[in-house]
Amino acid sequence: MDFLILLVAGIVVYYLYNALQDYLKNPLNQEEYLRGRAGSNTKDGISQDEIKQDPYESIEVKSEEPKEEVKQGFCNTELGVMLEILKKIPNRGKIGIAFDLVIKNFINQYFFIYPNLEKDKQEALDFINEIPPKKDLKELVAEFFQYSYAEYKKRLRFADFLLMAAYLDGEFEDKEREFIKSVILGLELNNEDVNLLYEIYENSFKAELDNQNKEIEIDTIEESVLKNQINIFDPRNSSKNLAKAAVEISKSIKILS
Repeated sequence: MDFLILLVAGIVVYYLYNALQDYLKNPLNQEEYLRGRAGSNTKDGISQDEIKQDPYESIEVKSEEPKEEVKQGFCNTELGVMLEILKKIPNRGKIGIAFDLVIKNFINQYFFIYPNLEKDKQEALDFINEIPPKKDLKELVAEFFQYSYAEYKKRLRFADFLLMAAYLDGEFEDKEREFIKSVILGLELNNEDVNLLYEIYENSFKAELDNQNKEIEIDTIEESVLKNQINIFDPRNSSKNLAKAAVEISKSIKILS
């Protein structure tokens, strides 16, 4: 009889020992272990299949496809948007190399005023020759308006620059006028300021026509751009318009092209 009691006690101890070892090896799975021992598949309405089979799975490093990062991209910067608008100017093809020189100088002037962005300069210089994204003019102007929301003078200066570029071939055709009008409307510029800009350019080119027979010294296009193109980003030039620059560069294009 004593032998039988000892045998039963030994079996119980052995069983408990194995149970303890399983628990120590797998502590996070205690409930599953007990349900398995009890022959139950559910507890508190939760299916056993819904419980993690491997309690250490949470610390394993899983290989997943990297999520696609949303890149800012140069086209989504203030300068990038301005350049995209400039790319769409109707007379770009007519003024050819002069356009490239004017835009290159425009970029250099921007980084002269904002030297902390110098790291983006080469990308900006390359960007002007890239194929433009599928954005219409209205969308681009709206983006620039957001960048310059509290900077009315910057928006007005940019309109001045666009007028200068439009006049570089010596003419202001209907398609160029419509282009400028679309930009001005989107930038919410005052009519008085806009009308004054139009008047300055019209008078400047009218005076040039009156003086076109006079002998004058003509610079190369590059020299004319560097000499006459005002930095619109420099606050010291806030009272200067670009009409004179348009006239001088236009003369170089006509004579030296």
